[in-house]
Amino acid sequence: MYSRCYDHAFHDGVYVVPGRRPHLYYRYVCKAGSRVVYSKHIPGGNTQSSIATGRAIEVCRWMRRGESPQAIAALIDKWSNVPA
Repeated sequence: MYSRCYDHAFHDGVYVVPGRRPHLYYRYVCKAGSRVVYSKHIPGGNTQSSIATGRAIEVCRWMRRGESPQAIAALIDKWSNVPA
């Protein structure tokens, strides 16, 4: 997996699906030192999806506002339980 970091805690990753092109997916990663506290896939499809992109922008907004990692993880969990 390849990843690129945004705002020191937000990643997108390339996951290879056999027989298809690699797709980028958004992922929220929170670390405490070198230990990963949260690693959450942001649901809604790959980075070409307007749903996933909108949710990734919302996660970035929450990080800039200084929301806690627990609150951000709860937001992502809420999206995981709702059909996109």
